[in-house]
Amino acid sequence: MEFKAQKHLFLANHEFSPFSFSFPHINTFAYLCQAVRVQPFPQVRELFTKIEADGLKIVLASSARTETIAYYKQLLNIENLIDGATSTDDVAKSKPEPDIFLAALEKLEGISTEEVIVVGDSPYDAIAASKASLRTIGVLCGGFERETLTQAGCVAIYQDPADLLNNYPRFLDLDEVG
Repeated sequence: MEFKAQKHLFLANHEFSPFSFSFPHINTFAYLCQAVRVQPFPQVRELFTKIEADGLKIVLASSARTETIAYYKQLLNIENLIDGATSTDDVAKSKPEPDIFLAALEKLEGISTEEVIVVGDSPYDAIAASKASLRTIGVLCGGFERETLTQAGCVAIYQDPADLLNNYPRFLDLDEVG
């Protein structure tokens, strides 16, 4: 199969935020104190590097605050691989409303919804993406069951970012997998 780089990715939600640990944030200071203990999932940078090398764009679409996204990007060393980010600070309503994905779409001028794939770890990601006419690939590392993600509308399910990397670029061809 020949791969044609025509899909772009939104990586969704702070639960997916390629980390193995998430927690509710009470305030920014307490959140950042806890964030020091966060451990990234393996192979996130490698996955983003491959995506970027193929000329695809990556936009983070997160329910987290702007400063939290900045912290995660630095921790993962992916700042130079990201084409944009939207946060809860940029929208009136968070997931499961589509506002975050609609704001992310604005950062991808000239790219249609058919060219975008959302990668998310919660049913709220899939529901919000669907409301914005976007397809979602689910990842199980956020703690939700496969059945829950499927029922919410995920067109394919993978374990985590390393599984996406192992299946790259095949996971982008939703006509094949979904």
